[in-house]
Amino acid sequence: FFDGTTIPSFNVFATSIGSGTIVGSTTLAIQGSNVNFTITPSSGFELSSLTASTSLGVISLGTTSATTATLTNVQGNTDVVATFSAIVIPPVTHLITTSSNAGGTIDPSFIVTNGGTATINFATTTPNFYIGAVLLDGVLQASTSPVTISNVTAPHSVSVEFFDGTTIPSFNVFATSIG
Repeated sequence: FFDGTTIPSFNVFATSIGSGTIVGSTTLAIQGSNVNFTITPSSGFELSSLTASTSLGVISLGTTSATTATLTNVQGNTDVVATFSAIVIPPVTHLITTSSNAGGTIDPSFIVTNGGTATINFATTTPNFYIGAVLLDGVLQASTSPVTISNVTAPHSVSVEFFDGTTIPSFNVFATSIG
């Protein structure tokens, strides 16, 4: 009952859900006044929603980047709720690029989580072909399958060259005499 001399006041409650805090400048607000809030997510958390519930309904007060908010023109008892959620950090990943020529197969290129292990399988699929060269980041490796890369912390490339065993490779040999 308003008698014309006393200005009504209303309760303003601040509640947090999740890991963080919300603190109002007052818990008892005079009708028509404003209440300021300080919002502090815990480490590794962020504000995901900020709402105020009154007899008139629920309204949004802010965004996920807010550290302060103001409830303006208080007209009734109000519950302000700050909801916090864990910040999702995507894992660091690295691309393993694979390639080969005709005469065999190699696993397709794929992604590996940082610190993980990459295993690349390859095999000859054509009669009379053999594994001629296996290169990991351009460096010659043993010609056995699989190639395993442990503790992956950067992108890598694996290339396999298959040679036709029915063709005799030719090489140029140069000799130099000194002295």
